[in-house]
Amino acid sequence: MSVDFFVSLLYGHLLVVAAAFADLAIGNTVRPWLVATTIAVLLPLTLLWYRLAVVATDEWAGAVRAMVNLGRHPLAAALGLTVPDRMEEERTMWHLVSDLVRTGCHPGQTALDTYRSTPEETGARGKPVPTQPMSPAARRSPAADDPAADDT
Repeated sequence: MSVDFFVSLLYGHLLVVAAAFADLAIGNTVRPWLVATTIAVLLPLTLLWYRLAVVATDEWAGAVRAMVNLGRHPLAAALGLTVPDRMEEERTMWHLVSDLVRTGCHPGQTALDTYRSTPEETGARGKPVPTQPMSPAARRSPAADDPAADDT
């Protein structure tokens, strides 16, 4: 949200500066000193908004990195792949997956076969293994498992 805010400020102020330049170029300005002051104040502010937008992307990048790192094992399980132990091999596997997505499946593509998991390894093929516990609202209540509760 902060990136959008600073980018909006940047473009908004650039539009005001462009309008001020157009007003000065036409020559119908009643108070040219006010228009010149507006340009002198807003131009440096656009540089500040740009810098703050760039800094705000760091937080966004960290969130995206965390999302990718947490989701790579469930995604691999959903694709029927086993994540290798070595990072270089994992990079190779994900590179092959992205190539497959980008170019499509072609006969003779067997590079991903080395990373495929057997149905016995994953339980049910294609179903990701949950990495986080279920929320309390999604869990069954202990009373639902209690046969004595059915007598009421």
